[in-house]
Amino acid sequence: MTQPIRVIIADDHPLILLGTALSLADRKQFQVTGKARNSTELIALLTSEPCDVLVCDLAMPGGSYGDGLPMIAYIHRHFPQVRLIVQTMLDNPGILKGLQQSGVKGVLNKGDDMTLITAAVLGVMGGGAYVGPSIRKAFERVGMNEQEGGVAATLSKRESEVLRLYVGGATVKEIASSLNRSVKTISTQKMCAMQKIGVTRDADLFKYAQMNGFLNLPGDVLGPD
Repeated sequence: MTQPIRVIIADDHPLILLGTALSLADRKQFQVTGKARNSTELIALLTSEPCDVLVCDLAMPGGSYGDGLPMIAYIHRHFPQVRLIVQTMLDNPGILKGLQQSGVKGVLNKGDDMTLITAAVLGVMGGGAYVGPSIRKAFERVGMNEQEGGVAATLSKRESEVLRLYVGGATVKEIASSLNRSVKTISTQKMCAMQKIGVTRDADLFKYAQMNGFLNLPGDVLGPD
């Protein structure tokens, strides 16, 4: 490869931003063309600077373009040529599988060896995918591998409706009343949805909701152009 691989890095943690940049700077085949701390800075960089591979955090609150999967979807729509690697501390299989299904080419856990980022960038530039060791272990814990659909099965319309209302602050009883269903039915739909996305606690459900756009975000991030 005669030209260096042009990489943009985005993370709201300064040490991760610096560490990733230093890991890539050690290799002559990489050129870091920009660093961002939120989605506002990131989209501005992608618009103005050349980029072959984007290495970004999944959770970067405060930006105009949101974060999580809605931000990923926005990037895919507006910058389809960019290969995307996500670094995250999240280990929920539902969220991780959702990343892969959204078109993310590489997924790394921030707790993994920082030097793995070079292998990930080379892998996705070669047309492949890269899954870090901690991510593989997260899949193995629920009996799936990185190629299987498993817990990330598509939610039904009613299950999605129940989850949106629940993470929006409504109780199961209130949801049942507003949708004219029984409390038992709503409870069952909530439990089935949680099983599909691979979560067992409400705290993990709220994380999943945030990363997958179940909470309110700017319209262009969630919808088509």
